[in-house]
Amino acid sequence: MFGSHNQKSIPPVDESHICEEVRITGAISASKPLVLFGQIDGNIDAVSVHIKSTASVNGDINAQMVTIDGTVCGIVTADKVHLSSSAVLNGEVRSRGIVIDEGATIEAKFTKEQEADG
Repeated sequence: MFGSHNQKSIPPVDESHICEEVRITGAISASKPLVLFGQIDGNIDAVSVHIKSTASVNGDINAQMVTIDGTVCGIVTADKVHLSSSAVLNGEVRSRGIVIDEGATIEAKFTKEQEADG
């Protein structure tokens, strides 16, 4: 009557989002992937971080995977980094692998991190 047994459940979102209207001053630590649309003045530590084109970070980022479409001023430390064509990066990248799309604006030092011996 009110429900249907044929309805599919919506899978839970396995990401944390910070909206475009939000500005945070201070450190952020996330145990799940972080998608940022707003502004952060502080350091970020997460499994993965996606800085969307509307977002800006003034601080350091530490994650396994970092994708930058927006603006970052700080040190990015990650296994893999992707700078899209709209990315603006001022600082430093410490990574095992990096992809830079044509059009990205970069003023940074790059350091290739060594793989940990297992």
